[in-house]
Amino acid sequence: MATVPDLNSAVAYAASVALGYLSHCERAGLSLSGRRVLELGPGPDLGPALVLAGSGAEVHVADPYLHAWDPEWHPPLYAALAEHLEREHPQLPTSALRDAARREDTKGLVRAHRLPVWRLGRAQGLPDASLDLCLSNAVLEHLTDVPAGIRRLARLTRPDGLGLHQVDFRDHRDFERPLEHLTDSWLQQRWRSLRHRGALGHPWRSVHYARAFEQAGFRIDQFDANLHAAPDYLRDLLGRCRRQWLTLPRPALSTLSGHFVVRRRATRSASAS
Repeated sequence: MATVPDLNSAVAYAASVALGYLSHCERAGLSLSGRRVLELGPGPDLGPALVLAGSGAEVHVADPYLHAWDPEWHPPLYAALAEHLEREHPQLPTSALRDAARREDTKGLVRAHRLPVWRLGRAQGLPDASLDLCLSNAVLEHLTDVPAGIRRLARLTRPDGLGLHQVDFRDHRDFERPLEHLTDSWLQQRWRSLRHRGALGHPWRSVHYARAFEQAGFRIDQFDANLHAAPDYLRDLLGRCRRQWLTLPRPALSTLSGHFVVRRRATRSASAS
């Protein structure tokens, strides 16, 4: 079982993710009651997903490396998260968290799929155009085939359905030198992605993700860059990175992470079929 500091850290992180999801939904005017929601890559616990389920949503989570239930970790985590939210944000629903902690199970509360996004479909209760909302937090950059993943999201999302995606554009080998992957050849990048199953991030910049969303059939409602490379480091990188990256606007090159709000267009593009 994790130590108390680990529990406190996990509670704080799950709460921040859940609050971020709910805040974006509120700004977009989306009520979760009766909605079908997919969270990609939920991580070691389903805390945020359970908060969404408590709000009345039918919540699915998908991850090929989905964490198994840990009877010594998950019940106290969900109970502690419920206590934290009831104290700090009493307006938020905690019933699903309490149920999971008491029953020592999330079945019937969240539908979990140990699958990559491109294998999701009717067999998992997710037919085409059935999602009202798709969420991810530092997940899309870990897909070994980013365009295919985004196309599948477009296929699953109903017209006017919403996507909220925080994307980390850094080289995960060393966050102190977050753009070193831009000095590698395409072959080096592809080999590393396959060998490490996407764990080290993706060299794509924000403009490439935006283009992939649009080509798949989404409209970009908003993009907020929320982390940037240090100016000195960026100047040093410009003398070393591959030529293909030098054609990008400097803000796109220097942005290290950002949040996309995307909306499914009414007309399905051919590339999303």
